[in-house]
Amino acid sequence: MGSRSKIKKKVKRLSASGQYHKRFVLYDYALLQTIAFKYLSGGAFKLLTVIRMRFNGINNGEISMSVREGSQLINYSKESISKFFKELQDKGFIKVNQRGSFKFKKRHASTWYLTMEEDKQGNKTRCFKHWNYNQSKKK
Repeated sequence: MGSRSKIKKKVKRLSASGQYHKRFVLYDYALLQTIAFKYLSGGAFKLLTVIRMRFNGINNGEISMSVREGSQLINYSKESISKFFKELQDKGFIKVNQRGSFKFKKRHASTWYLTMEEDKQGNKTRCFKHWNYNQSKKK
């Protein structure tokens, strides 16, 4: 029965007042209550969350994510990730800023806008609010 050793946790502090550094991905109620969100598949929601994790408050439109990266991050096939990107675009959650390419000399991933966040001009398009289930069935 000897003395128990105390285990100390190392915690990164942000300020002298003792605030702890915690990161989170925010979804507001207005987004969660839309019809587009209601009909969003689980895989597309996971992909949207991973894309939002890369958003730092000022890089909207410059968020880089490729199909291959998405496949590695959320463990779906590249074909499924491609469908999820299309679904997120069709429902208005993301917009492509620059299409990626996979050429010999120049390879880069697509860069994305999150429509629920402000762009550099201060606009929030929030296209997902206008998505309609009946209109999507006509396509």
